[in-house]
Amino acid sequence: MGFARDLTDRKQAEKALRENETPLRTVMDDMPAGMIIVDAQTHVIERVNPATAEMFGAPMEMIEGRLCHKFLCPAEENACPITDLGQEVDRSDRKLLRAGGTSIPRHQVCKANQHSGSR
Repeated sequence: MGFARDLTDRKQAEKALRENETPLRTVMDDMPAGMIIVDAQTHVIERVNPATAEMFGAPMEMIEGRLCHKFLCPAEENACPITDLGQEVDRSDRKLLRAGGTSIPRHQVCKANQHSGSR
């Protein structure tokens, strides 16, 4: 006994998603300012650009997949200005926690955005 399933629609959707991500990746990678995409529900860092990695002092692969609080951002768990405190935009002077345990001052602008149907 067996079954067959037509995956054409799924493959086309995956291809369209990859094609739509390419311009975003290009802009993000070429941006001289640090940019970070964080999942608002899990606080997992989904993507950083090379400028962020340089400021942090570690390769992008070491940053992506980690929790943002107490890693890049000194905000306490459950105290994220955007996801936990309900601010639409956070413009503030904060510290960037670096790979070696040091920190550097930074001006942060965070904004909640929708992508893939989630905040």
